[in-house]
Amino acid sequence: MDAVLAMIPPEEKLEFSALTGQALFYMEKDSLRHKLLSVSEDGGLNDAAYSLKGLITDKRLRKASPGKDPQTGKMVTLTYEVEGPAALMVTSTAAELDAEFKNRCLVLTLNEDREQTEAIQALQRFAQTLEGKKQKKRKDALRALHHNAQRLLRRLEVVNRFAPLLRFSSEQSRLRRDQMKYLGLMNALALLHQYQRPIKRDDDAGEYVEVTLEDVALCNRVCAEVLGRTLDELAPQTRRLLELLRDRVAHLATEKALEGPQIRLSRFDIRKHTRWSDTALKVHLRRLVELEYLVVHRSVKGLFEYELLYRGEGDDGGRFVLGLIDVEELRQRKEAQDYDAARSGLLNGWSGQNGARSGVGQGPVSPRSGGGPIEGIALPINKDKALNEKKATKEEKAYRGNALPSYPRVVSYPQPVAP
Repeated sequence: MDAVLAMIPPEEKLEFSALTGQALFYMEKDSLRHKLLSVSEDGGLNDAAYSLKGLITDKRLRKASPGKDPQTGKMVTLTYEVEGPAALMVTSTAAELDAEFKNRCLVLTLNEDREQTEAIQALQRFAQTLEGKKQKKRKDALRALHHNAQRLLRRLEVVNRFAPLLRFSSEQSRLRRDQMKYLGLMNALALLHQYQRPIKRDDDAGEYVEVTLEDVALCNRVCAEVLGRTLDELAPQTRRLLELLRDRVAHLATEKALEGPQIRLSRFDIRKHTRWSDTALKVHLRRLVELEYLVVHRSVKGLFEYELLYRGEGDDGGRFVLGLIDVEELRQRKEAQDYDAARSGLLNGWSGQNGARSGVGQGPVSPRSGGGPIEGIALPINKDKALNEKKATKEEKAYRGNALPSYPRVVSYPQPVAP
């Protein structure tokens, strides 16, 4: 935490060892606005936990308290208000954090591997050498550079045109906050790169910078580390059941040409496929549901059915977040959406009137060579193909009765459904 705080400009942070329960309410109105508030240990904010949760969620604090009017001496109700938003940074050695406080924050853990300890010890020894002393002197200049770079950042709106195409797990209500962390990280990345990207302007929104696919890719990778989980949280037998369920879903998807979310497994199906006892299945299925690898549905027959959310993420031992969209898939979907919105012709359809194929409106061009130019015939779009063909045949006969050249049957096509 000290290393991160050292990179923040002094005027943009407030560092405390402890906070009392009412301390934040009596600060100056703008003293916390867009500031980083750090507390050395979570034990130092137990009394202030309520006010901190309110500051994070509501982005302001407002309190009514009795006080004495300095002019009349009478007791009156005084209002204290502190504006946010503010960032919070705190360390803890506790094994478990308060659940309501935890789901408002990103929780990072230290690397306690032996290799990390050896790297730290090597750096400690290096700091005692002459080169280490020189490097310590260069730290101040490097920090000043970072401070000045942050001071140059302008306040801009951030627009995420990929947002409607993104995915995020939605099985629990707490994931609403997790998705906002996910989207907020993308916004922070875009804002950070405002000098490397064009600044756009909108009459209503003002100046803004856009999120790129690179931001989405980096955000997915970071969130997999911060918000993700690993298969190591599963007991060996539970992990074995997860693998069997994954194989079963993959087999059914291939056999019945279905996608994963369309496949539901009853407990009888699972018991038949795995040949596990009902008692063992109850234990391990409950564990997989609690950890959100499975979600339970009630069928029309009143039976419990299980949908597999897990798609093989983390097989390499790394962390993962269920439900995030692959960046390449996002790119393809965005390109398809942009193409669909930019199709030529009226009503975003094919060229021609009413989005139909070329017909009326082309001028003196014959439908087919011979006989000189005549006015083309285009039937209105109708989803009933049989009716269209019937109308076309009637028109064809009328033209043949007037001794005109052979006229092709004209059948309109419905507009394609946008992907």
